[in-house]
Amino acid sequence: AGRAGPTVAAIRGRVPWNAAPEEALRAATSWLVGRVGPDGRFAYDTLPVTGVGTAEYNAVRHAGAVAGLYELAGSPLLQPLADEARAAADLGLGWLDARLRELPPARGVPGTPEPRGVPHGSDVPGAAPAPGRVVPLAVVDDEGFAAAGTAGFTLLAHLDGRRDARIEAGLGAFLLDSIDADGGVRTGVQLGAGDGDAADAEGEHPWFPGIVLLGLARGASLGGPPQWLEAARRVARNRIEEHRGGRPVPDHWTIQGLVALHRASPDPELLRAALSMADAFLDGQIDAAGLSEAQRDYVGGFIVPEDL
Repeated sequence: AGRAGPTVAAIRGRVPWNAAPEEALRAATSWLVGRVGPDGRFAYDTLPVTGVGTAEYNAVRHAGAVAGLYELAGSPLLQPLADEARAAADLGLGWLDARLRELPPARGVPGTPEPRGVPHGSDVPGAAPAPGRVVPLAVVDDEGFAAAGTAGFTLLAHLDGRRDARIEAGLGAFLLDSIDADGGVRTGVQLGAGDGDAADAEGEHPWFPGIVLLGLARGASLGGPPQWLEAARRVARNRIEEHRGGRPVPDHWTIQGLVALHRASPDPELLRAALSMADAFLDGQIDAAGLSEAQRDYVGGFIVPEDL
């Protein structure tokens, strides 16, 4: 299903498609729009050789595609596909909003000082929210997992698409609860079978901090509460310190998030860090050297060649 056109033909034939950037953008958008079903789900993982996909569904990828479509719909390069992109994004956002859940206070990860949910949900875990407190909202996938990356993308989608103050506040509260004192971002929350049963997932997903940073920074620039700006600064400091320590830049969302944070609260150091990360990111771009013929699809991408 969906409109394949030159995009899939280029992938299947492993033939470089030397289109102008705006032509490539329109073709890719048309393809993505054509992958959205009436229920708002994307057929996002169809294999280009066989045309058959898998049954599993990834809510993080879904939310990222929706946020991307809203961003594309606002691009002057996309005309006359903007209306189609926005209509497809609206369907996809409806799928996300239908899976929003109020989160109970989590047990937390062993060794962490506080359970998730206390600062922005209830004063006491398990108690009713205190007056004026925002109840965290998150998109819960089919496995009962609420990922910070999904919430960040969903917040971005609402900021660029269908504004909803209650949803945005709840997603923001969940993101705030996902950030520790040092600016690290927990992966998410696993809901249990019983009411009020939830626990933070251990570890940190390499991409989620950048997504969370971008969502909170964009939200802060559009009138979000001051806590969003402060939390975005913590995540930004964490990402910058890791970059200066020699850690590879895992994603472009961190770079975009630093720029968005600078726009919300100007700081030349954020721009210098973003440029440094962008240079490092480009240094990792794949060229044809050392690749087999079967790996040539990846030329221009940013996957480590040893991982192919």
